[in-house]
Amino acid sequence: MGKAQKLKAERKVTREAERSTGWKIDIRPYKVRVPDFDDRGQLKAKGGKPVLKEDDFDVQGSLCDILFNRDLQLKPEEGFKAYDLAKKIRAAKSHVILDGEEIAMVRKAYEALKGVSENMVEFLRRVRDAEQVKLGEVSDEAQDKG
Repeated sequence: MGKAQKLKAERKVTREAERSTGWKIDIRPYKVRVPDFDDRGQLKAKGGKPVLKEDDFDVQGSLCDILFNRDLQLKPEEGFKAYDLAKKIRAAKSHVILDGEEIAMVRKAYEALKGVSENMVEFLRRVRDAEQVKLGEVSDEAQDKG
């Protein structure tokens, strides 16, 4: 095998390995503390400080929302891809497995975020630290069961 053929074969193996790799993101909600409001929409306060209550942070919805971040300036075709990915994320139960193109979209959206709140830190950690998995070893059931 010549040098050019060997290089071509190595590139093919690399491309196949990249296609067989995915990233697993935990999309289950987690607990955060948020301000509490009364029935009239007024902020509850005690001793001059806002009253906080525990609530769920919607990881699944937030992951979908960042795909449409205004700062991404999505073109129409990119919007369709983001929409398809959001549908996939919403269909998952506890974890979503993303391929290379999908994780690239998520990471681009992650990088475009501005004005991050403390309640978002766990969400951001899950995106940043997505676990790399082999796609051939992940079934649809494993994706849904977590």
